[in-house]
Amino acid sequence: MKRRYKTRCWLCKSTDLEPDDRGMKCNSCGATYNIIPKPSSDPITERRDYAAASKGNGSLKSPSPSSRVVRQATRSRGKV
Repeated sequence: MKRRYKTRCWLCKSTDLEPDDRGMKCNSCGATYNIIPKPSSDPITERRDYAAASKGNGSLKSPSPSSRVVRQATRSRGKV
């Protein structure tokens, strides 16, 4: 069930409400209900993947290790 804080007080159930600068205020008991605005953008923002960008301007490399480094690490682990 959706609560209707704009028409009835959440504390004393009175209908004597008046809007103020932040939301609604009950004149009977003094309880307030702040209306929270919806965000203007999604909480998750996508950022540019510089490693996947074209290599023509600024030669950025992938953050993963090269195959040579992987082979050396595998050999080193085998000796232990």
